Amino acid sequence: MDKSTILVVEDEALIAASLVHTLTSLGYTVQEPVSTGKDAISSVTSDPPDLVLMDIELIGPMNGIETAEKIRAIVNIPVVYLTAYADDQRLAQAELTQPYGYLVKPVQNRELNATIRMALYKNRIDRQLRESEERYRSVVTQAGEAIVIVDCNTKKILEVNPAFQRLFGYLDEDLKTLTLYDLMAHEPQDINGKLRKIATERQFSLGEQRCRCKDHSELHVEMSAGIIERSGKNALVCVIAHDVTERKRAEEALFLANKKLNLLGSITRHDILNKMTVLLGYLEQVKRRLTEPLLLGHLEKSMQAARDIRNIIDFTRTYQDLGVKAAGWQKVSPLLLYTHTPEIHVIAPDMQELEIFADPMLGKVFENLFDNAVRHGERVNKIEVLYKIFSEDLTLIWEDNGTGIPAQEKEQIFLQGFGKHTGLGLFLVREILDITGITIQETGEIGKGARFELTVPKGAWRMAGDENTRV
Repeated sequence: MDKSTILVVEDEALIAASLVHTLTSLGYTVQEPVSTGKDAISSVTSDPPDLVLMDIELIGPMNGIETAEKIRAIVNIPVVYLTAYADDQRLAQAELTQPYGYLVKPVQNRELNATIRMALYKNRIDRQLRESEERYRSVVTQAGEAIVIVDCNTKKILEVNPAFQRLFGYLDEDLKTLTLYDLMAHEPQDINGKLRKIATERQFSLGEQRCRCKDHSELHVEMSAGIIERSGKNALVCVIAHDVTERKRAEEALFLANKKLNLLGSITRHDILNKMTVLLGYLEQVKRRLTEPLLLGHLEKSMQAARDIRNIIDFTRTYQDLGVKAAGWQKVSPLLLYTHTPEIHVIAPDMQELEIFADPMLGKVFENLFDNAVRHGERVNKIEVLYKIFSEDLTLIWEDNGTGIPAQEKEQIFLQGFGKHTGLGLFLVREILDITGITIQETGEIGKGARFELTVPKGAWRMAGDENTRV
């Protein structure tokens, strides 16, 4: 249960009480709600919560946006707006306070909970990134970082430290002809301009650069530079490079995961609203025609719509954590253990050492592929999982001995709403994999079984124990 503390700032007593009740039932600790900006600032100052749920229209001289701005100046606490207004002017004003969410009343409990959870999570990630960047600034001056001495005119690398060689993989003999251009994985014009500025400034940041290693793999590094020796119009420049490749991938994966979460929430709300429309429509017919023989038929359809709603909610509950945790290395073999049944045997030779950089819900990918075989394969009793390596990418193959998938449906099966159950299984499989750049396609033959190929790009797979694999 989430023990995060929330402060509700709402000037309508009934709404405030309802929010307190809802948040408490969701497992949060809720402070005594306040109704004015002044009281909100006082509460945050004396007993800082983990999150502030802020109404924009408040009694008193300060509205919610002004209050949020003052809170932001005092302490780093995420603010989520909960308001009845969503006009462009208010949205533009709210954006200036860098909120972690903006909900329009009335809001459903699931949407409220999801927004709060994501706000708390993103705030933790932001804080970790800020702390990490502060550590980088202190560490970058130490000899443990890659240090390069460069001739500012010729861009020739004159000296490097051992950390540089470990990071980029170059040997002593490679350094005789190596230039700064050889490290750049892009056009060097922007580097030229920045290096010229160093001639008049004691120190200058080269920012984040995409660099090429000896083995042609690429790294994202943070670079700073400063003059260590000047001779006429020329100068020797010390460039310090810090590897941020893991951080860059984590940021990109988190950004895309948040996008998937928003998409999933939209799908869920859309489906539920559609089914509720059906339910309310039939109930209205029952109400108007209580003496009609169609009563039982309408009532049964209403009950079925309610059951559909329940099924959709139950299904999406499984995926509420999609993208909440950062992607990481996962062993494939243990994830396949949960896909066996007495009727269907999964054969996965040589999988013990394979690891994939993926969203923590990778196990759900295999569960959905297995479920797809059970539901649609008709006669499936064997599934084989193997991998092949093509041009440094890895293809993970999932193949069953069922009836297969018709050619015209090979791409449709990954579309939202397509299928005989919820229509979300394979759609979410593709979304989960896409978070870390893994693609999936169906390549089987009708009558011979389904065959799913998961292409894992270079750097996103490795064998256990190979800690030098770059991501």
